[in-house]
Amino acid sequence: AFYFPTRHTHRLLVLNKSSWVIFFAAPFTQQVDPATKQISVTYRQRLESLWTAIESKGHRVFSAHRREEWGMALETPCVALAHDQAAIHEADVLVAYLGTPLSPGVQLEIGMALEKDLPIVVVRDTHGPCPYLLRADSGHKPFPEVEWNDSLSAEHILQAVREALSSQR
Repeated sequence: AFYFPTRHTHRLLVLNKSSWVIFFAAPFTQQVDPATKQISVTYRQRLESLWTAIESKGHRVFSAHRREEWGMALETPCVALAHDQAAIHEADVLVAYLGTPLSPGVQLEIGMALEKDLPIVVVRDTHGPCPYLLRADSGHKPFPEVEWNDSLSAEHILQAVREALSSQR
């Protein structure tokens, strides 16, 4: 007899791995200053600090921001989309910082993750908007959420990743 792991069994196997590949989606091109072609230093430092802390715990973080050198080496939309699709295919989980206003690119990456049935963690600004299709029904949140605020830490994100991987969604 053949054994075909269920989606939940696969997630539990990933949960028990010693390290995860995390695709970290966050607003990008809308954060690039057209004049300088650079992202604000504060925004960059905040993301880098989170990613470095996550990586220090043995996990791998993929980010288009790094790949495209924080706006200094922007790829064409077709090339960026192909790279993002490949990275999402290799990821164990997608962490999506939605941004305010909502980032169209992050929403597209969420769609790719949904198609792959990838666990998703939603990071929202305090009182920030949530895309209609990600809203909770009957009080049940479809994805673990964390708040983008001054106290957000890598451990908050990793706890939400554990929750997403444990989910039977």
